[in-house]
Amino acid sequence: MKNILAAFAALTCVFSAADAAIDAKLEQIGANVLLSYTGSIDLSGYRQTPSGRFDRNNALVRPDNSFGVRNGEYQFWDVSVVGPANFGGGTQTSTINVSGDTFFFNFSTERIGVATNYTSGSMIAGGALFQSITLAALGATPGSYLWTLTNGDTISLTVGDVADPVPLPLPAVLFASGLAAFGALRRKAAR
Repeated sequence: MKNILAAFAALTCVFSAADAAIDAKLEQIGANVLLSYTGSIDLSGYRQTPSGRFDRNNALVRPDNSFGVRNGEYQFWDVSVVGPANFGGGTQTSTINVSGDTFFFNFSTERIGVATNYTSGSMIAGGALFQSITLAALGATPGSYLWTLTNGDTISLTVGDVADPVPLPLPAVLFASGLAAFGALRRKAAR
């Protein structure tokens, strides 16, 4: 029985572990569009490029190559990424209504921007409000978009109200299977 519980615990740990990821959403909220993001990113092994500072904090959405928030001093990192070439056909739209941590992703030049004091792998969260505009006016095509870095980290962007296509309940299934096995062993031992 100890072996079954140990195997179950090991499997749960293996299947629960995930690579670092940034999950971003671009959604219509009434007459406005909200860009929000949360997660972490592992930048070890990638090359830093010259840092910069925005006197005016801003955010932009450019469906043909980038999205994100620049909030104070930032540092770009050259990364290698595989994923879609765009998330629509719009051109650049920007706003100064920003909050939270700097996170900027340009998938065409393969660069990620984070605050100069960002510690690789730590939490990032923030967002921006684009007022009096629609997703259609931004040129953003509703759907789910996924970019994968060479280290396995992912950056996902959900545009519009899109449900996750395949939920991943594997840890719950493993837990239920473990409980069932435990119950069967108890019934067998009681006989």
